Amino acid sequence: GATDNNTAYQWAVYYTYIYAANQALGFIDLEQSKNVEKAKYYLAQAYTIRAFAYYHLITLYQDAYLHGGKDKSGVPVYTVAGEPAKGRGTAQAVYGQIITDCTDAIKYFTESGQTPSTKDEVSIYVAYMTLARTALTMGDYEAAASAAGKGIDGFALMSETQALDNGFQKLDSPETIWGYKFSSSTSNRNNSFSSHMSAYALGYGGSNGGYKMIDERLYNQIPSSDWRKKLYFATDT
Repeated sequence: GATDNNTAYQWAVYYTYIYAANQALGFIDLEQSKNVEKAKYYLAQAYTIRAFAYYHLITLYQDAYLHGGKDKSGVPVYTVAGEPAKGRGTAQAVYGQIITDCTDAIKYFTESGQTPSTKDEVSIYVAYMTLARTALTMGDYEAAASAAGKGIDGFALMSETQALDNGFQKLDSPETIWGYKFSSSTSNRNNSFSSHMSAYALGYGGSNGGYKMIDERLYNQIPSSDWRKKLYFATDT
């Protein structure tokens, strides 16, 4: 609902990311930089964060692009830190900004030659991931497939053992593109409903959880000989 606390929380979180990204973009001057490669790397990270934030904002606060949202209002687009308040603009403008930011990010990542040392840093693969999601949302399946293909080039698939050992929740999983280590120092609360209410949330403090959502019709088509079926937990509600 419009007056729900979570609405204001989501809005504030993503616009905080955008403001910080705009600060970095406004601060970095390639012509004045003593280390152009490092400067381009930081620019690329900022463009990626901004695109990531706008993607989540437009998907949260407007109808899906292919289901009526394309021609409706967007969310306010800020590209400079400290800009005066703006109106919502158009959804097309938001999606256009996301595509532009992802494209610029990939360009600067490539030119910088820099790569992150840990998976909690923003990398070119995060830019590809965001571009793929955006293109998929817009129905540009060729672009989505291309970006997704480039995004997974730097990663390997999990083995059965890794996947069933809560692999989707682990930062060091070979399939993890971007994440952070959940701990008391990286989070100040635990608001997971399942961790408090579900007797089947085995992943909470254990190693056998991390179950994913799946449509029952699709689940029923997975043969029992396929170990990936074990990633889902069939039980009565």
